Amino acid sequence: MNRTLIGLVILGVLSGCSDPKAAKRRQWQKDLEAVSGQIQQIEKGYVPHGLRIKSGQWLDLQTHRQDQIAGLISKLRLLAQQAGPRQKSAAKSLLAEYYASMARQGVRSAITAWGNVSNEGVMLLSQMTSVGQADSRAKSLDTDDTPLLETLEEEKQRCDSKLGEYQKLVDNAQRSDEQLNKQITGHSEQKDQLMQQASDLRKQAFVQKGAEQIAVYKRETDIQIQATGLEKNIQKLKLKRDLVQSSMRIDRQQRDLYRSSSKWLAQQIESIAQQQTQSQGLRDIALHRKNELATTLRTQFAKVQEAYDVQVEKVFGDATAMAEQAVAEIGTPPGDKTNIMLDKLTAQVTLLHVITQHVVTAGSYGQTLDLLARQARRLELQSANLLRMTADSFQQKRRELAVKAEKFAADAHETGRKLEGDRDEQVVKAVTGQRNHIRTYQDRIKATSLVQR
Repeated sequence: MNRTLIGLVILGVLSGCSDPKAAKRRQWQKDLEAVSGQIQQIEKGYVPHGLRIKSGQWLDLQTHRQDQIAGLISKLRLLAQQAGPRQKSAAKSLLAEYYASMARQGVRSAITAWGNVSNEGVMLLSQMTSVGQADSRAKSLDTDDTPLLETLEEEKQRCDSKLGEYQKLVDNAQRSDEQLNKQITGHSEQKDQLMQQASDLRKQAFVQKGAEQIAVYKRETDIQIQATGLEKNIQKLKLKRDLVQSSMRIDRQQRDLYRSSSKWLAQQIESIAQQQTQSQGLRDIALHRKNELATTLRTQFAKVQEAYDVQVEKVFGDATAMAEQAVAEIGTPPGDKTNIMLDKLTAQVTLLHVITQHVVTAGSYGQTLDLLARQARRLELQSANLLRMTADSFQQKRRELAVKAEKFAADAHETGRKLEGDRDEQVVKAVTGQRNHIRTYQDRIKATSLVQR
């Protein structure tokens, strides 16, 4: 039984003692049953047959689940407002979990969109390279190209060295990704088997009574707990896999960038070596081509920047707000509330996950912009200044996000420290795992910061 359904059971068990007024209590119970039905729909691991197509397209499970969650939150919040203290705490935990789920989905959407935007960013670099080609060609027609060739050779050697480094990183990440996927598949199969056993026990208990029925329900609960443990392991592995895949995507993009640059440099070196003497007419043609390419580059850059702002930056901002709301829903637990403190720590780690992915993405895009700005001397002054200003603003954005991330990490560590004295082995294990995640995120942010220097 996962955390969501456990919270629902708590709400149901406590509902009978919430309100002394029977009529109000019955209405609250009726509302609870309606919310319960929606929660159970959300927790199904498939999209109902009648909802498989939305707007002419297949509806994936995560999109369906997030649509359901968005429609449930206001009802669950209203239910919590009418509940007693313990019920309200359980409802708040559910709300926090759902806000965290929406935040994680937002991160997935932003990363997916970033994949498309980053490809367009690579195209911008390719276009800037083309501008550089045209500019270099024009200069090569009336200048001594020996210094230029030496510079290009040095740059190509640097690109080839970087290409080898990033290829090794990509190969290592691919091996890690394959291993993690195998582990996830194995755990998922085990969990499915346990869930089937639990389902069979529920059917068995339906026809039994008394002590026999209670015994079967106890067995079902034990199996559900095992399945929940596997699901936690699956989520941890998926989180680790997401980090590996995120890092691999960035490393692959950098590898491809250096490969493209190396290829262009090789072509450029060969071309310049073959063209030592050219006429003024050819130089004018090259300059005209450069201006055309620069115009196209400016237009495409505006489109890419808009796509990043709308599809990535805004989505990350919304995801951060959702993750912060998840933390806010739990608030400051009164007294020694270990389970609530664990929920708070989980929500804080989710928030740190969101901001870390934002830092990494903003850093990667900022690096692309920085590469563009460094080559922008080929453009007219106004465009070159715009690119430099934009690149600098993203570097500043990344630094600000990194500062926020450190604060979130410190808050999460503080929550973890408050739980250090707990003697429950499972609590200690959970806290240790979450604090390891925190340190992993901190290392990732630090690594991103070092790359940007």
